[in-house]
Amino acid sequence: MKNKINVIKVIQLLEEFIDKQNITCSETIYQTDRVVENVLPLLEDLCNEIGYKDI
Repeated sequence: MKNKINVIKVIQLLEEFIDKQNITCSETIYQTDRVVENVLPLLEDLCNEIGYKDI
């Protein structure tokens, strides 16, 4: 994992995802297929920013 995490960038990624997916409440996350389908690229972006597990 990276030593320094750009917290601002991580928050920006999350805010952009929430806005783009029109997430207005927790039910939207669990009950909307588009959110589930689009979360994988977000997860990859977050891992790229935060870092992957060292093995």
